[in-house]
Amino acid sequence: MYSLINLRKSLLGSIRKLLSLRASPHQISLGFAIGVFIGIFPTFGLGGLVIIALAALSRFNVPAALLGTLIGNPLFASVWITLTCLLTGISPGEIKLPKETFHEILVHYGQIGLRYLIGNFGISLMVAIASYFILIRAVHWFRGRKNYAT
Repeated sequence: MYSLINLRKSLLGSIRKLLSLRASPHQISLGFAIGVFIGIFPTFGLGGLVIIALAALSRFNVPAALLGTLIGNPLFASVWITLTCLLTGISPGEIKLPKETFHEILVHYGQIGLRYLIGNFGISLMVAIASYFILIRAVHWFRGRKNYAT
């Protein structure tokens, strides 16, 4: 069983690895921000493919992007759903997956889906932008640089 001390060591080790990746601070921060966006926005299991497609179009650090997607884990999912519901005025009770067919899921989400996706896009974008600026400063600080320009 993972103790809190082991969890803390593991988390600090992952952060240290992220900050010391061999790429520019901009590429690391952009990759992480893209990963955060993909991690929060509902990609229905296609997040890895989206990252690969975006990597072909843009220069960012893919390992940093993959680490960024971890923000979409089950522990934080309720936070992103709640924030989206607050932003859009959707009742959290409306965000239930029907347990029947794919068609019923489409009908159910057809009623509130677009509103939810637009709101979640806003939340995902805001958190991704904030993570970019936080991480670029952290990478510069970790590498001992005095200026924060890329």
